[in-house]
Amino acid sequence: SGGPADECSLVAPGDAIVEVGGRTLAGMAVEGVRALIMGPAGTPVTVKGVSCADGSRYVATLVRSRGPSDDPWAAAAARQACDRAERLHADAAELGARLEERGTEAGRL
Repeated sequence: SGGPADECSLVAPGDAIVEVGGRTLAGMAVEGVRALIMGPAGTPVTVKGVSCADGSRYVATLVRSRGPSDDPWAAAAARQACDRAERLHADAAELGARLEERGTEAGRL
């Protein structure tokens, strides 16, 4: 608790994390998952998860930390980075949907 996932509004306790850094976690041992998530402080890691609340899928980019921090500046920076990553993922999903729609329209011409 107190790490980057706590700072991100998408990730909640009980969610199923299904992918980390582009690697599927199915059948992976806990140590392997931990190795994918952990890394140098300040570096990003992208996780794909499924919400335990409503089953929706999400992509979140977290900024790795050294661990829980009482530093309000570090917590604010982590929140800002997570918020920015969430907006970028949402923009990318919207762009993908638009491109798919245009491709479908082009196929009908």
